[in-house]
Amino acid sequence: MTTEIVYNFDLERAQILIDYQMGHLECNWLPVFKPLVRPHDETLELFTLDPHLLVTPDTFNNLTPKVLGHYNSFYGTNGLGGKSLDAFTNGSVSAMNLLLDDQVEHAGAFLTMQLERMKDSLVFPAVDELCLTDYTDALVACLSGDEMTTWNEVLAYNAGVWWFLGFVSNLDVKVKGRTLRQKIAKVVLDRAKKGTIYDF
Repeated sequence: MTTEIVYNFDLERAQILIDYQMGHLECNWLPVFKPLVRPHDETLELFTLDPHLLVTPDTFNNLTPKVLGHYNSFYGTNGLGGKSLDAFTNGSVSAMNLLLDDQVEHAGAFLTMQLERMKDSLVFPAVDELCLTDYTDALVACLSGDEMTTWNEVLAYNAGVWWFLGFVSNLDVKVKGRTLRQKIAKVVLDRAKKGTIYDF
């Protein structure tokens, strides 16, 4: 499939679920999570995941010593619906935790700039087209579940994960038979199915 076909298919999947789930609700926040998409640009591959770090729920989180200071510096300080932006930050910082150690400070500054833009624009940033299918898989899993009270948080978390990973250069490098993307997607998808951004 061409990128354009995949793009249209994924947006159609997302829109069908959004329309279906919105049909019996009186609120209108879910369309925010129909993703904006940007073309892939190799010049924006700014970061590198540590290929030796195991991708597990324990390593893909925002509470390790490596990134906790960054998360704490962002938490609760921004607008955009409070919990939504905190969940977006959680997703981005969880992805940062998989970076090579010498890139974390740079990534933290990069995320800070993005969060400042989001406070002004009140919209989530575009997802790289190469991450769109993963983004939509988690979106569909979340909206197909019954945990409606956590949809907003889970979808914002999903947006943070896949927005940040769009700036990674080695997402499709295979490590022990599976790509880093596949390993990360499994963790994110499992959380979306459960309607949570944590594993405890």
